[in-house]
Amino acid sequence: MGVAFSLLTALLFASANIFSRRASSRTAGSDAIAVTLGFNLVIFGPILLGIKLYLGTPWPTGTALLLYALAGVFGSYLGRWWLYESISRMGPSRASLVKNSSPMFVVALALVAFGAVPSELPLLGILLIVAGMAALGLSTDRRRHGPTSRGLLYGVGAALSFAVSDVVRAASVIEHRDIVVATLVSVAGGWVAMAAVGRQGIGSHVRLLRTAHRDLLAASVLMGAAQLTLFVAVSHMFVAYVTALVATAPLLTSALSAMFVAGDERFGRVFWCASTLVLAGGVVVILFR
Repeated sequence: MGVAFSLLTALLFASANIFSRRASSRTAGSDAIAVTLGFNLVIFGPILLGIKLYLGTPWPTGTALLLYALAGVFGSYLGRWWLYESISRMGPSRASLVKNSSPMFVVALALVAFGAVPSELPLLGILLIVAGMAALGLSTDRRRHGPTSRGLLYGVGAALSFAVSDVVRAASVIEHRDIVVATLVSVAGGWVAMAAVGRQGIGSHVRLLRTAHRDLLAASVLMGAAQLTLFVAVSHMFVAYVTALVATAPLLTSALSAMFVAGDERFGRVFWCASTLVLAGGVVVILFR
C-alpha cells in the first residue's frame, strides 16, 4: 500500500505542476499559495471534518496536532512557495526534478530524528535519484526560460522544505495515526503561516478565491489530494522510501507537459538522462525497500 500511495502522490504532484505552470503567467507565487491553501480549506476542510465526526474516533494528542501543523508550514506553505518560484523560472519538469532532490535531505533528517537509515540497495536507488537532479544542472537548454541558477536555488529550497515536512509528517503518524485530522490540520497550519507572513486580511483571500483562474483551482485540488495520499504513504512505509518514489514525479510531469503545455519546454539529452536516473532509482527502491 505504501508503494501505491507514493506513486499516486507522484501523479497528483505532477498534474499539479502542469496546472501551476499554466497559471503562473497570470498569478504571482504568493497569491497562488493563498488560493491553493484557501481553496483546500474551503473544499476539503468541511469534508474532512465531517468524516472525522462521522467516524467518531479519538482525537489526536496535542503533540500530534502540533506536528501535523508543522508539516503543513514546511510543506503546504514554504515548500510550495519555493516550488512556485522555481516553476516560473525553469518550467514544471526541471523544477520538479530539482525539488525531488529531497530524498538526500530526508535520509539525513531521518537519521537524526529516528536513528534509521535505508539499507544498501534502497540507498543506491536514492543516490541515483539525487544524481539525476545533479545532472539537470548540466543542462544548457535555456532558450525558453533563461538562466536557471535562481530557479535551481528555489528548487533546492523547495526540496529542503518538503524533506523537513516529510520527516515531521512521519513523526506525527508515529505519535498518533489519524490521516483525516492530519490532512486538515496540515492545510490549516500552512494557511495560518502564510497569512501571518503575508499579513493579508480575510477579505483579500476571499477576493483571490473569487478571481482565481480555473488552472490554479485545479492545481489546488490536486495538491490537497496529494497531501492526503502522502500521509497515507508515510504511515505504511519508511519516509525515505516514500520520498524517493514521489521523486519519480518529473517523468510524469514531462509526459503531461508534452500533452497539455506543448512547446513550453524543450527536452534535451541531459534532461532525458536525468529522468532515466530518477526512474532507475525509483525502481530500485520499489524492488529492494
